Amino acid sequence: MYIYIEMQAFGNWFLSFIRSRDKPEIRAATTEFSYPYPETAIVSIASHGLIKLKRKPSYTFADVPKFTVPAGMNIIKYSEIPPGTCNMMTDDKLNEYIEYILIQELDKKNIEHAFDIVQDMVPIFKAKKQEIVTGQRLRSSEKHDAQTSTYVHTYDSGYLTGLFKEGQPMLNKTYTTEVEGRHVLYDWQVVLLNAVGQPDLFKILSTRRHHGDSGEITLKQIVMHLRENGVRNIVLFDFSCSNYLDPEFDDVSEPMTGHGARLWKKGMIEQQFFGGRKRKTKSRKTKSKKSNEKRSSNRKRRTLIKI
Repeated sequence: MYIYIEMQAFGNWFLSFIRSRDKPEIRAATTEFSYPYPETAIVSIASHGLIKLKRKPSYTFADVPKFTVPAGMNIIKYSEIPPGTCNMMTDDKLNEYIEYILIQELDKKNIEHAFDIVQDMVPIFKAKKQEIVTGQRLRSSEKHDAQTSTYVHTYDSGYLTGLFKEGQPMLNKTYTTEVEGRHVLYDWQVVLLNAVGQPDLFKILSTRRHHGDSGEITLKQIVMHLRENGVRNIVLFDFSCSNYLDPEFDDVSEPMTGHGARLWKKGMIEQQFFGGRKRKTKSRKTKSKKSNEKRSSNRKRRTLIKI
């Protein structure tokens, strides 16, 4: 009986592994997750994202939805898109991003080393995205697509990274997904990349529905769910949009237009809701030869990928 149960458990694991390698539409439809979560979770968010503000005549940063990092947790967050902007992404570029993330083996590094690697990934991601930005710049020159124009003009304000430790506030973004069945690999999903089956956390956490068939979850929900399942460190890659909307999914005016939008974007970054701009590097005099050689070796390894 014991041998039979062990063989059955192995069979279930093997089936889940095979499903994780299926075609995207098959994986999205069949993946189930019932295995232990990793201590360090690597998460990709490639859905629509929004910053919900209660509708009012004017706003302060106290109105920004926030939550506190739970005790015993560390969260590395990469935010590709600055506040007030939609993302423009193609499926092939998203898949290249994910492949590049996975070869870094961030779950095998301590949190500080993993954060260094994520920061080193920023120029690689920017290079991968450059052709999309160039193409959108041509479209935005026609001046008929406000979101595209905003995306192009705020391009260099993105690619923010932050290391948030227990007790620190974080932006509590809301994420929404499209209709089930339209998913391609990693798109419109919140994927736990380094778990068996690469589960979509939308399927696990989304209980409410908006606009008929779109699911909704928050960053706080994601963090608390992972914590409850034994995760202590999260490396989060947020490729979602960052629009300002009210609870009814309508645009809010003040942070969306003209000078107000520029002030809000600058303020949101300065308030560290999205992370910082650049790493504070040590002076050359304080760097040991060993750390220099290690960083050089890591950088060479991480750039061996087609851009």
